Amino acid sequence: MLAFVVAGASVANAQTTPVLPNGGMVGQVGLNAIGNAGIGINASLEYGLNDALFGQSWLGWGVGGSIDTWFGDAVIIVPAARTALHLQLPVKGLDIYLGVGLGLYTGLTDPMVLEFDWNTFTGVRYFFTESIGAYFETGVRYGGFGGGTLGISFRF
Repeated sequence: MLAFVVAGASVANAQTTPVLPNGGMVGQVGLNAIGNAGIGINASLEYGLNDALFGQSWLGWGVGGSIDTWFGDAVIIVPAARTALHLQLPVKGLDIYLGVGLGLYTGLTDPMVLEFDWNTFTGVRYFFTESIGAYFETGVRYGGFGGGTLGISFRF
């Protein structure tokens, strides 16, 4: 986190148009894999709350939600709320972010499993056009499972 803040301070005011401006929205759809849970699908939506957090143009903040699914030995579904800090670098279309999420782990097994789930994540996305880009996220979930997601981003 300290490196995130220090790196951002060194590029303050460099990017004139934030990737996630106030009131802006970014949706994402991708493939994910985690631990021994198998391969699945991720979908998320984020809303830009502040593109100059603490008065700093290089630091933004967004909130949103996501749903992760995995299809391995069992079907696992995790809807979650999430929030992220965004490092706004002087590269047009580039967004580096880190955040946390809180959700409900639902294992469609016999018996069914319902547990609270938390996760931490870091990601990067790059917009090739004003509205279409690609993203990669990696992180750790409750129980220490790590994984990654790769997909397409849409800016609204």
